Amino acid sequence: MKSIISECYEEYSFINQEKNSFGLGWSSLNNSLLFDSNIYGSFLYTDSNQIDSYPYTAVRNTYMGGGYVFKMKGDSSSISNQTQILEQLEWIDKQTVAVFVEFTLFNPNINLFHSCLIVFEILNTGNFLNSAQFKPIDLNNLSNSGLLAFNILINIIYLIFVCLFMIREIRELMRKKLKYFYDLYNYIDLIIIGFSWAAFAFYLYMLYATKEIYSQIRDKSTLFTDKFINLQYLTTCSDFFNSFLGFCAAFATLRFIKLLRFNKRIIVFLAAFKKSFSELVSFGLVFLILWMSFIQAMYLILNDETYAFSSIQNSMITGFEIILGKFNSQIFYNAESKLAPCLFVAYNICVIFVMVNIFISILIEGFNLAREDTQLDEEDPELLNYLKSILKSIFCFLRYDEAVTNKKPVYFEFWASLPNTFDNYTQRFKNLVKY
Repeated sequence: MKSIISECYEEYSFINQEKNSFGLGWSSLNNSLLFDSNIYGSFLYTDSNQIDSYPYTAVRNTYMGGGYVFKMKGDSSSISNQTQILEQLEWIDKQTVAVFVEFTLFNPNINLFHSCLIVFEILNTGNFLNSAQFKPIDLNNLSNSGLLAFNILINIIYLIFVCLFMIREIRELMRKKLKYFYDLYNYIDLIIIGFSWAAFAFYLYMLYATKEIYSQIRDKSTLFTDKFINLQYLTTCSDFFNSFLGFCAAFATLRFIKLLRFNKRIIVFLAAFKKSFSELVSFGLVFLILWMSFIQAMYLILNDETYAFSSIQNSMITGFEIILGKFNSQIFYNAESKLAPCLFVAYNICVIFVMVNIFISILIEGFNLAREDTQLDEEDPELLNYLKSILKSIFCFLRYDEAVTNKKPVYFEFWASLPNTFDNYTQRFKNLVKY
């Protein structure tokens, strides 16, 4: 089908991006040399909007969506001849920072599209850093009428609950005013509402983009042209959509943990964190400084030997894996530098055996203090009554009257009210005698 074409373009870095157009061989622009529009166009700057591309973060740097594009079209012999001409014209020269190969695949057996991107970053030494990105996307789930109707129904139900929670939060804000922002769970509710609306907005845009892509695929006027249908922006929207749903699920789980406050052990555990909060903050600062020092040292020593320490981000992930014990230590012992094994041993002693034990000691001390607190022995409200009050406040069936629930019982002495009771009975007896 038409969307299965390949694309290769040259880009410069995010800061020093070249946007000028050149002639053949990166010479001055000369339209008289237009003997092949595809080859000549590969030396002309193409904006990211023209090829529907977005910035991409590779191993070494972040690159913008625009660049110098060469479209691979035709049979294998014509593509081979064109690439030989580009090689003679030095299309990839010393000024080239990265080469991107981009193409779209379609599997008709499972109706699945793939947006494929392969990046070759050229170092100053002449070596290459390779990275690839293959993102599948199922457009049929967004275009099938039956599945689309079901998805829209589920989304409408979800949005109804989000609107009800918004009304509830607005009522709480109007009632509590500034005290509303003193509760941590209120911030979690606001975050869930915000991410829910953001995910819904991206879902609507994905429906619109899917419709546009199918219209381009089915358009007979573009069937025999060299137009490349890029799915990068649709996969980017899909990544944002999934990320927002993930944030909603994560914060909803944190919100659900509030129900565990009816458990005595959870109450003591949360109180232990509160009592040792200042000590944990001080410990976290010291741990962060020590841990980042080891991470930077590992990155400087092993960044050119293994992918696990090829970047600061990968080094941080590997550092956590070492703490969890899910790491192959042979990387340190097989390294060329003799400092690598010593660094690995020092990391285990300082971070795992010392800092982690200090963290556990702080929590144990806070737990002992919380267990001795007599205020935690007070009974919490029953779970059933709590759920009833929440449902009443959400669906507005009945207004939750705090004045009644917070009303304290008043004790009356029985002998003090006895004279008034005797006078009432006497008056009732006189009324009966009259009749």
